[in-house]
Amino acid sequence: MTSSGERWLALQRAAWLSVAVHLAAGLAMLLVLGEGLETNEDAAARLRFLVEGRAAWTAGWLAWHAAALSMLWFAVCFARASLDAVSEDRESGLPAFAVALIAAAIALDLGAQAIELGLAPALAAEVRAAEERGDKAARAESWTAYQRTHRAAMLLTGYAANGLYTLASLALAWSGRRRYPAWTGAAALLVGGSGMALSAAVLADHVAGMLWSNVVLLPGILLWQAGVAVAAGRFAREPQSRSQ
Repeated sequence: MTSSGERWLALQRAAWLSVAVHLAAGLAMLLVLGEGLETNEDAAARLRFLVEGRAAWTAGWLAWHAAALSMLWFAVCFARASLDAVSEDRESGLPAFAVALIAAAIALDLGAQAIELGLAPALAAEVRAAEERGDKAARAESWTAYQRTHRAAMLLTGYAANGLYTLASLALAWSGRRRYPAWTGAAALLVGGSGMALSAAVLADHVAGMLWSNVVLLPGILLWQAGVAVAAGRFAREPQSRSQ
């Protein structure tokens, strides 16, 4: 296989890997992490989960660590494969720019997730301990500290990092719009729209908006990357089709 074909094959593998990891992370959000986030309206149950379900909480966030890294590898392979694609000069730097955006997003994302992993359960334990002692003042202070810490983490991951991921996804999709099927481009637009909606919802602290934008965003990512994977596999077998 030519070096060109190998690059397209690497992109196919990276895309399918990202699909699988994002699917696992989405399930972790639905089945595990939601118990410790705003989607759980029962504050007592939420705090109890953070303290008693620490292992599940950690595993859920580690799945999102993997999703972030898989997105970076997907973008790197996308940029490498794009070296073989015909594009206008003004667009030729978009894939590399997207890689830089995702690298910056990961720094913010992993930092925010580290806060959720390392601080949120400890603060939740302080709230519960104050409740058990019947110390209302300490409970209020601990609850405020927990809410502020969680809010900071959400702004880092849901607003800042997600915004960078969204811009990077749109940059990749735009740079490859002539090579990939139209439905793949439509899925990328879905990622862009729902990603922007998620950032806006997080900034506004709108729980329902966060929930529903995520409901749309994850399938959009899966469809977009699956489309790229299918097309990249075809380009790997038929290198001459890559410029079409």
